[in-house]
Amino acid sequence: QTINGATSASLTLSSVGLGDAASYRVRVTNSQGSVLSNSVGLTVIALPEPVVIISQPQALTVDEEASASFSVEVTGDGEISYQWLKDDQTINGATSSSLSINPVILTDAAAYRVRVTNSQGSVLSNAVALSVTALPEPVVIVSQPQAVTADENSSVSFSVEVTGDGDISYQWLKDDQTINGATSSSL
Repeated sequence: QTINGATSASLTLSSVGLGDAASYRVRVTNSQGSVLSNSVGLTVIALPEPVVIISQPQALTVDEEASASFSVEVTGDGEISYQWLKDDQTINGATSSSLSINPVILTDAAAYRVRVTNSQGSVLSNAVALSVTALPEPVVIVSQPQAVTADENSSVSFSVEVTGDGDISYQWLKDDQTINGATSSSL
């Protein structure tokens, strides 16, 4: 089959594709006639498909001490490698399609993404946020009630001072039995 415009002593094919694989030869003509060269084969080797991210990681909000997990799904040919990043800094050992953090601490709050690579190049996933909600501080008694010696028929008072987050409730006890209505920091 004749190739339009291919009329010189050399043939150059640009951007060779799979459809260009064939046998090629040239017909050389002068006033005495024409002659055909030997056929030469062109074999085109398909390049591996580049990596494409088909499922991006998703942003997460988790409580402190819980677990968090990010993942990515990709297509592409050949050996595919992964490298997770925290605020665009490499996370040592984070080289699979998913990243798990367990337990999460407050300093894990950051933007996470993954670099996926094959022989055709690399692609970065979207950066997604990990938000970490701090656990409330536990109740701690900072000032204990003090023992009192009192005269009969006098008034006495006990109090406690505490630190901690969230709603703090009190319940006073007498000989380890609940005192009805005694639900403030002092008695």
